[in-house]
Amino acid sequence: MPNRINDEQLYDYFLGTLKNCGMFLLDCNAQDIESFIFEEFDSDCISFLHETTLSRLLDSGYITPQIYSKCQLLNKKFRCMENTSMWNADSVKTDFEWHAVLSLSDEIKSMLHP
Repeated sequence: MPNRINDEQLYDYFLGTLKNCGMFLLDCNAQDIESFIFEEFDSDCISFLHETTLSRLLDSGYITPQIYSKCQLLNKKFRCMENTSMWNADSVKTDFEWHAVLSLSDEIKSMLHP
């Protein structure tokens, strides 16, 4: 039987995912934006903002239904940016759709208990 991470570890990975996305990116250079959003967040949100993970965190009491819904929206908004002309560091800094993604991530983080 494969090792399964416990709920606390899963929550830590979830928090780590969110740390790579936020309005702080507007103050970063292009290389850092690419690293944070297009490498770390992109790969981590596949697992840690996935509906199965969010359901497990909800069921174990780590997140509220409101956080669950906002995380689903964050994942959806982020994925909608893929394969578009906005999938670059310059757009992250200047495009209002990216700012909505970054702001939503910050809103979610502000709702979480450290």
